[in-house]
Amino acid sequence: MQLPSGVLPWLLVALVPSAASVQEIDTSKVDITKQDMGMGADEVCSACHWTSENLRFSLSEKVKKSASRSEREALAISLLDAEAPCLAERYPKHLVLWKTAGWNQYVDYMASKAPAEGFEGSVADLFAKAPSMVPLLQKACRLVLQKYRQKVIDVVGEQKGRIGGFNFQRWLCFHETRYCPSNRTKGAKEAEEDDEAGEL
Repeated sequence: MQLPSGVLPWLLVALVPSAASVQEIDTSKVDITKQDMGMGADEVCSACHWTSENLRFSLSEKVKKSASRSEREALAISLLDAEAPCLAERYPKHLVLWKTAGWNQYVDYMASKAPAEGFEGSVADLFAKAPSMVPLLQKACRLVLQKYRQKVIDVVGEQKGRIGGFNFQRWLCFHETRYCPSNRTKGAKEAEEDDEAGEL
């Protein structure tokens, strides 16, 4: 089968299982490192994106705009106890490791657009059969939220109004865990502009 130009590198990323796809995450560790997750730096950042977004959506479904601090904290505790942000149904059914925007990310195969033209038929089937990374991301999610449990509860309690408006991705993945560089989180440009304005 003749593959379209540029396809092979993408297939190697999406279809060849990395160590992360087979290595168990040791949830007994108190401290978390990239090595504990069995992922490279790119993959850890992407996994944190999924964790933070699932956390935000889970909270948005339960926390009312008018909720008091104690109510917000109680709901956060309940969701964390149930591991709600890490449930399989929070993720697309078929996530694959895919290099996009210059770095490896876990993306929804069904919602993604291939980088080269002609991805159809047999080539598309190869992508469809790539191993799903959902179980690995669930484990990473549990590990991160276990480690930062109290900080999540505190930040949820501190918020006013609509909880969905808080940038959990930048807070968790950049400020707290440092799993992502600033420019790989939402709101990076706005934050840099605010910093520059503060220096004037």
